[in-house]
Amino acid sequence: MGKMDFCAKWVAWVMKCVTSVTYSFNINGNVCGYVKPSREICQGNPLSLYLFLFLFCIEGLSSILSQCINRHDIIGVKICRRGPSVSHLRFADDTLLFCKADVDVVESRHIHAILQKYETCSGQAVNLDKSSIYFSKNTSLFVRAQICQVMEEVAHKESSKYLGMPMSIGKTKKQVFSFVK
Repeated sequence: MGKMDFCAKWVAWVMKCVTSVTYSFNINGNVCGYVKPSREICQGNPLSLYLFLFLFCIEGLSSILSQCINRHDIIGVKICRRGPSVSHLRFADDTLLFCKADVDVVESRHIHAILQKYETCSGQAVNLDKSSIYFSKNTSLFVRAQICQVMEEVAHKESSKYLGMPMSIGKTKKQVFSFVK
């Protein structure tokens, strides 16, 4: 929030809300002690302000990406020839990043730098176990290897899925979506 120019007093209030919480456990009808959390609260906890803070941080990531797009450091991908370029999409707590896979891996280097900057500024780390790189079928093996090297520990997965759907559908749309019927 400080990086987004929020008032220091506001930031202190929000942090007080986050750090002053305690939990007790109800086991068989008996309250058993109190716990003051020292690490982040699990995803999906409706009592957590961490989601609130996460949304602020992810806005910062979007802002950094938008700056890179305005400078033409990242072009993104086009869905069709005359369509707009797409550099990133967000859904809940997921972010999909798109860049051009070229021999110079320029956009990949910018994406990597952005993710490092995000981690430094927000204190949130990218979950490498849940992250992957997906390439179009037209990307050469040489370029794939170069991009994977730039992105370090992010895994390349041939048959990635997102929200249960395959990332690549191709010509077999009827077969892929047959379960919808």
